Amino acid sequence: MSQQTLIEGYFGAAGLSTAGGFEATVGYHAVLDHGEVVIRLDVTDAHCSRYGLGHGGVTLTLLDTVGGVMLWHELRPERIATINLACQFLDVVKKGPVVATAKIDRLGHKIAHTTMALHAHDKHGPILATAVGSYRLYRAG
Repeated sequence: MSQQTLIEGYFGAAGLSTAGGFEATVGYHAVLDHGEVVIRLDVTDAHCSRYGLGHGGVTLTLLDTVGGVMLWHELRPERIATINLACQFLDVVKKGPVVATAKIDRLGHKIAHTTMALHAHDKHGPILATAVGSYRLYRAG
């Protein structure tokens, strides 16, 4: 599945447009990396605080998004909503590439619990932040 198809599928499943909006403003990309959903972003000045470091809101956005897109890719619910997201900022985010990854910790019929990580450079790079999330799954039937 291509990057475009992955994003179109995720947002299209909820009847949402993939053109413009917050996703385009931030500039991240959801891709499959050897079957694993990852979110990639090249951190630029536009993503940084006045101190020249990646803004915490960008970090939270990437972690929340990778959790939701990964769940959609694995389960294909009609819609997903974040219930709770707790983040630990472990290191500063500098300009350059970052990659967010996610895994399912526990899965119920209506609720899924995930763990996410933001890495510098690639999915094997140093961990900059981690998060745990709970998501409401809206399934048919």
